[in-house]
Amino acid sequence: MRNIIIKYSRLIILAISLLCIFAGLGYKEHLINDISMKQPDKRWSSKELKAGYVAAYFSENDGLSEDDVTDFKDTYDSDLKSDSFESNGKNRLYVEAYSTEGEIEVTKKLGGKAVKMNVTALGGDYFMFHPMQLLYGNYISGNDLMKDGVVLDENAAWHLYGSSDIVGRYVYINNESYYVTGVVKGPSGRAARKAYGGKDHIYMHFSKFAKSGAGGTGVSAANAGGTGVDGANENGTKITCYEVLFPDMINNYAYNKIKNALGISSENGDSANGSSSDATDSFIGISGKSSVYSYGGSDRDLEIINMSRRFKTASLWQVLKSYGRRSMKTTGIKYPYWENECRMTEDFASLTLIWNGFFGIVLILTLIGPAVNIGRGMKHTTGRIIKKIKYKFAFK
Repeated sequence: MRNIIIKYSRLIILAISLLCIFAGLGYKEHLINDISMKQPDKRWSSKELKAGYVAAYFSENDGLSEDDVTDFKDTYDSDLKSDSFESNGKNRLYVEAYSTEGEIEVTKKLGGKAVKMNVTALGGDYFMFHPMQLLYGNYISGNDLMKDGVVLDENAAWHLYGSSDIVGRYVYINNESYYVTGVVKGPSGRAARKAYGGKDHIYMHFSKFAKSGAGGTGVSAANAGGTGVDGANENGTKITCYEVLFPDMINNYAYNKIKNALGISSENGDSANGSSSDATDSFIGISGKSSVYSYGGSDRDLEIINMSRRFKTASLWQVLKSYGRRSMKTTGIKYPYWENECRMTEDFASLTLIWNGFFGIVLILTLIGPAVNIGRGMKHTTGRIIKKIKYKFAFK
């Protein structure tokens, strides 16, 4: 047995190395496919039009208003028209969503016992980007005519009513009633569960949240900025996350158009390829740094990330290079749970580069010996053939 192992040791090492490399690649794909967002750019893409996914995160003091979002739409429409992109009338060319995170107290009746919950105040097609599993009812959307609908996660529904089948019932926030349109199940992936946490969660319209004065981003009323549509932002509540699915037929077309709409250019802090030593490495999807960019007449602290590229090999290599440093947080940007989920996934996925790199080197070193022997054999054989040819012609 020992002699057989020694005899075929090179083949055994090759086989093990290949298996380990495939295992590393498989683990990386498993991590990516386990993300709760389920790659919205791929879900939105079609045979005719490839989509890119871009996300921007703002500090609580430097967020957006709903008026800003409206202005972005005008910019996108103008850019797409000038680049000869036209909708067929049935399908939209781009989709966007915006949100902010906070805490809120919810009761099931006026004057009842309050339950403190995490809240995501949202607008646009939020659940297109974050397709949580619906247990009952329907999502809410920025297109809803009435903004008094809310979605609860399963834990919140049970704490309030002792059941998850509560669609059509009412909850109260700051003495104002909201009806439950749907109940969702919390994310199930390993990273998502850790980022989401065990606290009850409620999803409501951003404009209602901003008007309610129920919490917001921690910006005081005295510092209220923006004059969002329908009176939103009147208590200083600002949008801290903005996401877009955009045509991306040319590499980084979507990223550059969103960056342009946000007022970011090479002249005000970003390098020509979308990253710099002092800026977010958005070009390849790194989210470990942030930058102060000039937008709307003042400097704003933000991170803009090309989500479609963040799990590419080049992006993960940048994560690996900044592995310890990127854990330090020196800005006021507070990530929503799905960004923390992506960052945790990046950390684990980047380690597969070390794993695959090690076994790739073992594979190469194992093949060098046979390759050298084959080369020597070919050289010897070629020399013998040449000698025979010379000998044959010498006696003609």
